[in-house]
Amino acid sequence: MSNLDRISELLEVVQYQNYVMTCCLWHDDRRPSLMIREDTYYCLACGAHGKTINLINNLSNIPTTPRTKFYKSHNPFTRWLHKWDILEIVYIANKNLRKSPSEYLRKRGIPDKVQIELSLGILENWIIIPIRNEYDKIVSAVARAGDGNLSSSKYILPPDTDSTLIYTPSWERIKQSDKVYAIFGIIDAITLYMYDVASFSTITGKRMTDTSILDKIRKPIIFIPDAHEEVEAMKLANTLGWRGRCLFIDYPDGTKDINDIHNCNHELLKNILKG
Repeated sequence: MSNLDRISELLEVVQYQNYVMTCCLWHDDRRPSLMIREDTYYCLACGAHGKTINLINNLSNIPTTPRTKFYKSHNPFTRWLHKWDILEIVYIANKNLRKSPSEYLRKRGIPDKVQIELSLGILENWIIIPIRNEYDKIVSAVARAGDGNLSSSKYILPPDTDSTLIYTPSWERIKQSDKVYAIFGIIDAITLYMYDVASFSTITGKRMTDTSILDKIRKPIIFIPDAHEEVEAMKLANTLGWRGRCLFIDYPDGTKDINDIHNCNHELLKNILKG
């Protein structure tokens, strides 16, 4: 039995291609941020890390938040893919959204027109976001928890999906723009799209662990971190050499990311991007 199989028996996990995610055992984690691979583990939020075998051996001695606080995550793609392929899932979800756009996205300041323009969709209580490659071909999709969704995972990928894929609302903009904004949240990437700039995000909403996936973008990449994530952004930018830059924001009270600013002060966000 592999270490990941043993972890799956001990904890409630979300399975990805070659790792699992679960709520961190070392801090109050409402969304899974502990990434566990076959050999090592690392918390994307608090930085806890070590060898997976040691985690397995010591798991019974680690103080954890009672599991009853969390809802077990089930991958809806596993069920959907028994009936449809990815293209059909995206099509059906988009058809549903055209009939009744997402209230959750409306609350986040994403108007119906943009939801339809970007081929977003709704399937059950999941928001479906198609992932396209640089040739504009749909290669996967992300299910994002929407209103009334009690999943402990904010983002869910189809089984065996390459988690290093990136999401961009427009590859055409990335190709034509002289600079690109990198952000770690699909909703934030869509928000920047509404301000006519080129943007992309990781597809799990987590910080990037391998910047080699950006080799195809041979132009300045400006990282915009959420509040209190400036150090991580600087480290990522430094790995890109001349292409890596950062835009640090003095977030107004009550805001922590780009979408928050969009919803409280459009003009401020415009000025930030101009600067």
